[in-house]
Amino acid sequence: MKSKPWLIVVLHVLCWLLYLSLPFMFRPSHNFHHGPGAMPPMPHRDEGFNYLSIATNGLLIPLFYLNLNWLLPKFLTTRKYGAFWVSQLALLGVYFGSVELILWIANPIRHAPFFMQLINYFTVTMVAICYRLLVDNAERERVQKDKETEHLKSELLFLRWQISPHFLFNVLNNLVALARMKSEKMEPMLLQLSTLMRYMLYETDDRKVQLYREAEYLQSYIALQSLRFGNDVKAHVHIDVPEQTVYHIEPMLLIPFVENAFKHGTGLVDNPEIYVEMILKDSLLFFEVKNKYMPRPQDSKDETHGVGLMNVQRRLNLLYEDKYDLNVRIADGWFVSLLKIDLA
Repeated sequence: MKSKPWLIVVLHVLCWLLYLSLPFMFRPSHNFHHGPGAMPPMPHRDEGFNYLSIATNGLLIPLFYLNLNWLLPKFLTTRKYGAFWVSQLALLGVYFGSVELILWIANPIRHAPFFMQLINYFTVTMVAICYRLLVDNAERERVQKDKETEHLKSELLFLRWQISPHFLFNVLNNLVALARMKSEKMEPMLLQLSTLMRYMLYETDDRKVQLYREAEYLQSYIALQSLRFGNDVKAHVHIDVPEQTVYHIEPMLLIPFVENAFKHGTGLVDNPEIYVEMILKDSLLFFEVKNKYMPRPQDSKDETHGVGLMNVQRRLNLLYEDKYDLNVRIADGWFVSLLKIDLA
């Protein structure tokens, strides 16, 4: 309702014009037939009476908005029923007195029928109450949706930044190992890390990022890990995402799969190999990561094991409900993660 206030104003004006025109719409017709057997003419209500009806009914307009915007929120919605009924009796007295004054000024002989004025006031008051209830209910729903939206944003940020420290700890451990060996890989690794951190800190706040930028981030991460492992790990990467793509994605959504592959697909695994494939077809993103898998007893004691994949599952449910398909399985000594997302 707040998005188009001019439409609400127009609707209010049209409703009041319709209400004020009722005396003209329902005035009695005249019988113009003459001769034997003709019906006697119906009582004639002069035009002045119709205009007086408009004037007296017009008094209900300010009373309607007084009820709608002040008395109802102040008394009825706060359950102060006694004060509400006292205010209505006072308004009814003001309304009836004002009607009598208008009619007396027009013609001292005229008097307003109390029952009809009571029906008019009761009808307009009930409309105000119904309208107030609808407005309040719509506002409560809007506030509830805003709260749910903010809660989801907070949860997504929490899940996203749960991933970042885990990633940083791994990289820092790698840098410590390289520093001890005084390796020449130290400098390029620091440069790759600065590139990744710039992306994480400045380009992934609360908005989605271009899919190509996320693909670049994955390639930088894989390059960083390749510097660490060298020829000990074979990393096969195939990324087919056009740079000019119009599609966007939640940032750092895919990195846990690659991170998990390097964490659990190396070490004691014989001839470790990791495959990463990312393909965009129309609006469908196909993302597959697989690594050689060897179950180890200490995996069950690793508190961080699976945290990244659980987080990404939760983020997928929040952001792409009914628009994604995730299949994680172990087959023939390989740990395979296959994700399909409709980015349309």
